Amino acid sequence: NLLRLSTSQDLSILGLTLRVIFNLFNGIKDHLKVQLEVFITSVHLRILSSSISPQTRERVWSSSPEQRELALESLVEFCRENMLMTDIYLNYDCDIKCTNLFETICTTLASVASPDGG
Repeated sequence: NLLRLSTSQDLSILGLTLRVIFNLFNGIKDHLKVQLEVFITSVHLRILSSSISPQTRERVWSSSPEQRELALESLVEFCRENMLMTDIYLNYDCDIKCTNLFETICTTLASVASPDGG
């Protein structure tokens, strides 16, 4: 199960899992709309998520720096695909039955890039 493997602390397993996810969508993306949303949110965005500690008011990451680097590299691969970001916007953000996936990706990437988490 790819979702279970994506929670592995072993960087080799995580890297291979992210590669398999990318290869699946690169090969048969027209048939995997729901799955793409699940994998992006449950794998990539989960790894890149952080919160602010109420005690220290500092950012607390949900994963290690190495795991975040692998998730970012995988997202970059997705973004390099012709029209993928446009397709994500049109097929998810413009569909009332889906989450605003493009917006969530952009918000997460902005948060990761910001030193203060905002």
